Order: sequence, then structure tokens, then C-alpha cells
Amino acid sequence: MSIYRVALLSVMIAALAPAAQAASSGSTEPNPFRKTYVQLGVARNVPEGRTQSTLAPGTMQLFFAYMHNVNTQWMMSLGAGLKTFDRPVADPPPPSKTLAIWTLAHTTYYVLRLSHPTYLLVGPKLLYLLPTLVGKLPPQRDHVFDSEIGAGLSAELIQGMSDRWFLSLHCERWRGVKTSRLAGFEVSIGAMVALD
Repeated sequence: MSIYRVALLSVMIAALAPAAQAASSGSTEPNPFRKTYVQLGVARNVPEGRTQSTLAPGTMQLFFAYMHNVNTQWMMSLGAGLKTFDRPVADPPPPSKTLAIWTLAHTTYYVLRLSHPTYLLVGPKLLYLLPTLVGKLPPQRDHVFDSEIGAGLSAELIQGMSDRWFLSLHCERWRGVKTSRLAGFEVSIGAMVALD
């Protein structure tokens, strides 16, 4: 199944979820979330799979996401950030000490209520990965690694601190699907603040 089919399927499931929930149960529980959130946090990536032979864990980096609450069971997220890996010293020397990967991502989350106000968000993630020499603008493309589309599985534990903001602990396993040369496991902490 192609990555585009998976994305289309996740969007279709999210769109049909309210009707399925209303049909399956006579009562619906109140939605504990506001409509939109901004999420800010720090993340660290560790290389996985074949990436372990060429790269080492990088430094912590900031990420930003816009989260939209579809209903009590589904959330969507659009995010951007930087994933970094350190390059080991080799002969010939690498083009830069760090591989900085600019990332744009879309995540579809299924919301599981553990115990109010603690929730687990789980879902697939699509990424655009742009490897660069340094994590500065304008990006300088890396010629060792190609840009590629990535896929991942994301899980996020969120704890409500008030009706407007949540703390989050996020884990994600991701990889590029074009060459499989880029793959990693990301752990992050952050905060979600309601916009409405």
C-alpha cells in the first residue's frame, strides 16, 4: 500500500468517525478538548536501522505544531522542526559535523482516554525530510543524503493542566521510504496551549 493511500485512508477515517460514533452509541461523552492548539517542545532523535552505521544521536532541537481537534476521538497535527544527527569523524571527512534534517509533518491521532485529564494519542505520521549541512536558514542541501518522504508511527501522552493547556510526552519511530537511509526514534516533551 502506497504512502498516499495510507494518508487518504487516515483522512477518510477521521472524517467518518463522528457518524460512526453517533450510530454505535446513543450517548456521546463531552469533548474535553478545545478546537485548536499550538504545541511547542524539544525533541531528540536517535538513529535506527541502517542509519546507526553512519550517524550518531544528535542534540535536542525545537519543534512546533498546530493541532486541530476533529472530535472526541480524532486530532490532526501539522508540524515543523529540525532533526539532527552527529556524523562520526571519517576519512575523507564528512561535509559537516552535523546532519540537520528540516522536517514538515502531518499526523492523524486517535485519542484514547486513560483517565481524565490523561489521554494517549496514537497514529500514523507522514513527513517531508530535507537533509541539510547546518540547521540554519537558508538551508544548504546535503549531497550525501537525498530529500525524501517519510512515514512513522507516533504516540503522545498528554496530561491536562487546565482547560487551556496540556503537557505532552511524545515518542515516534520514523523512516524515509525512498532510500531507507534515514531512520530514527524521536522522544520529545512539550506543551499544548489552546488558541480559542
